[in-house]
Amino acid sequence: MDEELKNLALEIDYAVEEANLDTLNALIVICSEKLQGAVGENKPILLFLKANCYGGLASIHSMEPGYIWSWRQDDKISEILNLRKAVSDSSFIQLERILQCKILTNIGCSLSQLGRFVEAIKLWDESLSVSIQLCYGTW
Repeated sequence: MDEELKNLALEIDYAVEEANLDTLNALIVICSEKLQGAVGENKPILLFLKANCYGGLASIHSMEPGYIWSWRQDDKISEILNLRKAVSDSSFIQLERILQCKILTNIGCSLSQLGRFVEAIKLWDESLSVSIQLCYGTW
């Protein structure tokens, strides 16, 4: 991951820690703009970062009364969609395996939060498979 994307990831992490909705929404716009010209590994990475922004928004909104039981959790849905787009991108397989594991694990966690446990388990299994390959140096 290049320095620009690392810095963007740090900004997202900081905005989530500070529960800053405005910054997270601005970072979603930045990710979207960067995605328009993204090629190679940068595309799934930017999708992952954009998903993390939506995940942060969902986490902040989850503190609101009734949000967890709401049928409309648009931020959580957007998080999952961006993570799935990252996995389906042709460059996903070129990402560092640890990043592949993070993306697969995040999809699983998000699906589990929405009550889709069977799908979540399949993704966690896939993440474990990638992490085992990482440990043993096979692919």
